[in-house]
Amino acid sequence: MSGSLAVDETVIRLGDEQYWLYAAVGPVSNELLHTTFEPTRNKVIARAFFTELREKHDLSDTVFFVDGDKSLNDAC
Repeated sequence: MSGSLAVDETVIRLGDEQYWLYAAVGPVSNELLHTTFEPTRNKVIARAFFTELREKHDLSDTVFFVDGDKSLNDAC
């Protein structure tokens, strides 16, 4: 895959519990390429998300759009 990819995480609350949804989306196509749902967030989970994403897709020529989240920026 060449081009660009938007990557984000967002917190989701279900009752008294919260989870983090990690997602990679093609910003032009709006195609959802990869997601994971985790009970916490940290650098290890962010790196695992990117590892899984790279295993599924050839991202050698891809530009990543990532918000200011430190874990995701470090994982890129």
